[in-house]
Amino acid sequence: NLKLEALATALEHSASGVHLVGDSDSMADICILVTLSKFANDHLSSWPVAVQKYYNFHEGTLEKAKQAVENYLPAPPVSLDDPSLLKVLTSVFATAVEEIAPSAVLPPSIIKKCDNPKHGDYQCSAAMPAFASLKKSGKPMPPGVQGPPQFAEAIMKHLGNDHPVISEMQIQGPGFIMCKISPNYLVGKVQSIMDAKSLPKPKVEPQTCLVDFSSPNIAKEMHVGHLRSTIIGEAVCRILEFVGHKVERVNHVGDWGTQFGMLIQYLKEEYPDFAQSMPNIT
Repeated sequence: NLKLEALATALEHSASGVHLVGDSDSMADICILVTLSKFANDHLSSWPVAVQKYYNFHEGTLEKAKQAVENYLPAPPVSLDDPSLLKVLTSVFATAVEEIAPSAVLPPSIIKKCDNPKHGDYQCSAAMPAFASLKKSGKPMPPGVQGPPQFAEAIMKHLGNDHPVISEMQIQGPGFIMCKISPNYLVGKVQSIMDAKSLPKPKVEPQTCLVDFSSPNIAKEMHVGHLRSTIIGEAVCRILEFVGHKVERVNHVGDWGTQFGMLIQYLKEEYPDFAQSMPNIT
């Protein structure tokens, strides 16, 4: 439980009201604010006024710090056996940049499919943001690098000509690296699928998924739209179950009150004694 009353009292007796000690952030402020951020979305309005003021004063800085930390924390290593080529290539190029320029900062997305297949399979844009981040911070550049094209050359040289994933690379434009996937790597991936007799499953955190589909009006005729929705919905459910999620199928059967009300009214008018003498409905 958060000791909010004690925190409010400490803030009320502090010099600034928005710092626990003095007039600048301390390690205590950082620890408390990070803890409060986990509960702020749901409970901020119920906190003591002093705590609300404290959190709101630091909220903008806290969000900037979270974004900065994401840039400096190394991404978890990705195995070359990962089923996602985007993840594999991102890991390959990000690791290369980390090894030739440890101080460079990269955005989360540096790989995309080539718009024109004749230029390659994928393109890497890491050279431009890496060069820009080093230039802005004043950190040393890799030897011989005077711009993004030279940075791209350094990345290609670091990866070499016999990389297990990439067979060809070339620089295009201001520093894009266009690459082709090694046929041997693709053959190996296909062979592993054939040997396992199953597609590789992505690594996901299992969740409970609710899929609402079909839901026909049982008082009306069914048509191809209901069949299409049912097939698509079941396909979505099976994909989610395959990767490890728990799926709850929802097929709402409703919207039939008016139709059955009309049927009951018809029975009352045409067959007033239908409860004792059931009409022939065949």
